[in-house]
Amino acid sequence: MTQSSALDFRPLVVASAALLAAWAQMGDLAAAGRHLRTLVEVSGAHDEDELLRCKTLLNAGFKTLVAPDTSLSSAYGGRSPAY
Repeated sequence: MTQSSALDFRPLVVASAALLAAWAQMGDLAAAGRHLRTLVEVSGAHDEDELLRCKTLLNAGFKTLVAPDTSLSSAYGGRSPAY
């Protein structure tokens, strides 16, 4: 059995899953719920499960790269980054 990776998905599926993951990291779970169906349609994912599987893989990879206590606010000294 081979391990899945984000490379097993089409680029737009990965991009859409990354957006879902970013909303989750920011604590905006409602955004994911509001836009999930649209992201499935726009990305060409077969269904919501495909998009959520990709998001799970991206989150797993993120957790291996970032220390558990890292957040945007701690990275910017308790302030939000200026965009």
